[in-house]
Amino acid sequence: MYPGITSAEIGTAPPPVEAAEPGQWTYEFPDAHSADLGMIAVPGSDLIQFATDPVAIVANSEALGLPLPNTLEVLVVLDRAVTTFSDRAFFAFADDDATGSVSIRRFDDPPADRSILGKVVVIHLPFDPASASTSGTWLEEGDVSM
Repeated sequence: MYPGITSAEIGTAPPPVEAAEPGQWTYEFPDAHSADLGMIAVPGSDLIQFATDPVAIVANSEALGLPLPNTLEVLVVLDRAVTTFSDRAFFAFADDDATGSVSIRRFDDPPADRSILGKVVVIHLPFDPASASTSGTWLEEGDVSM
């Protein structure tokens, strides 16, 4: 879980399974070597479908700086294949210290003292009724019982 995940843990996550054709699905049967890392299912997205080497990390919304009324656990999907810096994207960086700590953030200029572990492709938030807007949307005022 971020914060607290190490660059070694991101690097040793199992490789992705081959993506299914759009509109289809695939099965994955974990073996003894990947059972402790787990698998997740997320809503379909081109951002994830076309990621070359995706890995999901559970993160604390407050640690990511997300302005939510409650602190939530969110999923951060990284594409480990994208390690070329862009000032318009968020990345997971290895902090290059003895602990192997990781920071997820955006920089204006490439940091010389950090290596890129992967680009953030999507952050998936769980449905939280307290965070849902009930005015100015299709939801009826006071009705968040989806």
